[in-house]
Amino acid sequence: MTGPVLDTTLRVGVVGAVALGVVAGRAGLATWRDWRRRRAIAGAPLPGLAGGQTTVLLFTGSLCTDCVRQREILQDVGRQVGGWRVHEVQAAREQPLAARFGVESVPATVLLDREGHSVAVNYGLAGADVLLGQLRPLVAA
Repeated sequence: MTGPVLDTTLRVGVVGAVALGVVAGRAGLATWRDWRRRRAIAGAPLPGLAGGQTTVLLFTGSLCTDCVRQREILQDVGRQVGGWRVHEVQAAREQPLAARFGVESVPATVLLDREGHSVAVNYGLAGADVLLGQLRPLVAA
């Protein structure tokens, strides 16, 4: 093969390799995120943080604009479902706690049941529908 046929074959091969790399990378990232969530949920309970009440740990940062939006979403959810509280955590100041839950960026939310067991972890901005789905079973129990 020479000339245009070789050129086209190489281009198709390169595009195919890049596409395969992207798919594999996304699959690997999803697997890593799932592992991080499972590890965070599997940890020992934190009854001192829960204080006998369903609690949302909101990991924030001082210059985080998405954290402001997350706080607003949590307030909206609070108007729809009661019986829980928010405990805001400055991730940079409380690094051991952030590391315990695999928080590498903010915002992040961790839901604790009344006994302090973590039951859900959300990395990034969590929508009201996600939080409602996670909170309703906890406050009903």
